[in-house]
Amino acid sequence: IGMSCNRAQLPDIGDPTEIGLLEFGKSVGAERLAIDEEEVPFSSEEKYMQTRHGNRVFIKGAPEKVFAMSIDETDDILKKNEELAARGLRVLACAEMKDGVISFVGLIAMEDPPRQTALNAITRAKTAGIRTIMITGDNRKTAAAIAEQVGIEGKTLHGSEIDQLTQEQLITALDDTSVFARVSPEHKLRILEALQERGEIVAMSGDGVNDAPALKGSHVGIAMGKVGTEVAREASSIVLADDHFATIVNAIAEGRRIYDNIKKFVVFLLRTNFDELLFISTCIFIGLPLPYLALHILWINLLTDSLPALALGMEKAEPDIMNRPPRNPKEHLLAGEAGRLAFAAIIGFSVSFLTFLWLLSRGTPLVEARSVTLTLGILFELFVVHSLRSTRPIYHIGFFSNRLMWGAVAVPFVLQILLLTTPMGRLFHVVPIYLWQWVMVFGIAAAGFLFFETLKLFHRS
Repeated sequence: IGMSCNRAQLPDIGDPTEIGLLEFGKSVGAERLAIDEEEVPFSSEEKYMQTRHGNRVFIKGAPEKVFAMSIDETDDILKKNEELAARGLRVLACAEMKDGVISFVGLIAMEDPPRQTALNAITRAKTAGIRTIMITGDNRKTAAAIAEQVGIEGKTLHGSEIDQLTQEQLITALDDTSVFARVSPEHKLRILEALQERGEIVAMSGDGVNDAPALKGSHVGIAMGKVGTEVAREASSIVLADDHFATIVNAIAEGRRIYDNIKKFVVFLLRTNFDELLFISTCIFIGLPLPYLALHILWINLLTDSLPALALGMEKAEPDIMNRPPRNPKEHLLAGEAGRLAFAAIIGFSVSFLTFLWLLSRGTPLVEARSVTLTLGILFELFVVHSLRSTRPIYHIGFFSNRLMWGAVAVPFVLQILLLTTPMGRLFHVVPIYLWQWVMVFGIAAAGFLFFETLKLFHRS
């Protein structure tokens, strides 16, 4: 019955459960009868399948459903079903119909052990403040046993019990219920709506045609790429190529990394531009010569706002990225950064302004003072960009862990040397600077980097 009441084809076409039945049946030499008519296709509502093979009619499906149709239900059979389910086995009941009477034939129990990666992923998700809820068509005891194996904590609710709850009661039940067994697609949609009414951000996975409404209604619908139907894939935002839960958790970590890097990128650009704005505005306000010409500003932006900023976008994930709680979706990108951003801009401005003022006060020609200040402004940002790579001190992530950053810093540095030492400098109205001036700007830039790294120690403590 398991082989014949079956639409799968070896080696890998069809539902994994049915493929497993075919493989086992083939291994023991069982006969497979051709299907003349599929009288009742399997669905999550019916929970059983019925096929005709000549003058024989086979039925296989959820034990509760088949038992209710059969004339052979006994306490021993029910007890055996519960015993197998409690061991975390998926149980199917088989029956045959003769002259309109359905007779129970036997039970098939199969083990579909959770992958170790699933256990690790659920633990990792829990650490990241992400709650995992199991919604399955399996027997209640099977679902509870598997949930325990993978570390999903909470009560179990049966589909028939969901039917008896109002939506408000279901919302309350979700406080401590994390496993839902023998559910229908309608139940899945109700659970989704209850979670959303609680203010949760919900990612819902599924593979069947009837999962489409829940996948479409969730914040992020995730369809199975291997066993998922085309309808499920079309209704989803994401399609899993490998059907692994661990891939979802890895994607969350990657999403957090990308968000962090966008934030670093924006903060760096704002810092570099705010201190330039303050510097030029202050000099104009107190009557000093312009520290930068228009070409100088463009040159600074070309060197500091391009490659180093892009390298920040390639930064690896923070070591604690999956130890943080989820952020508020309404939170501004620069939430918590305004004060630090203003402080950093003031530091950058102060360094450039005081250096420029000191050079002019000792009689340095304006073109030379501009050349030194321009070099300082560029080197200061090239040093400080390393500090923006992480909210932790740089030694936690490794000074050389982002090799792209070193290339992104080296190219602007070489270009600045070429600007000062080649005829191109005439176009930009700059001149070569002395060795002691190079030492001075290097020292100031390095001190700025150390200053911001030291602040991290106090901030984290």
